[in-house]
Amino acid sequence: MPFSISKRLLTLLIISCLLAGCGRFKFPGVFKIDVAQGNIVEAPQVAQLKVGMTQNQVIYLLGSPMIQDPFHQQRWDYYYYLSQSGNHPTTHHVILYFSESRLARIEGSAPQRIETVEQPKSKAKTDPVKDLAPI
Repeated sequence: MPFSISKRLLTLLIISCLLAGCGRFKFPGVFKIDVAQGNIVEAPQVAQLKVGMTQNQVIYLLGSPMIQDPFHQQRWDYYYYLSQSGNHPTTHHVILYFSESRLARIEGSAPQRIETVEQPKSKAKTDPVKDLAPI
């Protein structure tokens, strides 16, 4: 009898350990970090794009593209991915096509405003002059 109880207990322990690693289950007290990757491109920036702009003008406005495919050099992909704790991940994808180094076509869309991941601000403000010892 004690052998079957320990066997059940071991099985239950193994199953609970496997479930603890699953991301679907929200266990209390577990902290998940926010993950932001890619280019932050918002709708006002995309609205400023005009057909006929040079590649340098686009880089000035949006920054360097995240993906420059060597096989499709006339296509630039601006991709953004944000995974916040407790929310479904959000993705945005803007594709720019060039012809003879000029913007020819825009596909995809950008959100009005992207909620970026902010780093916690330091509460303690130090004054470097006050921190110096008197001479």
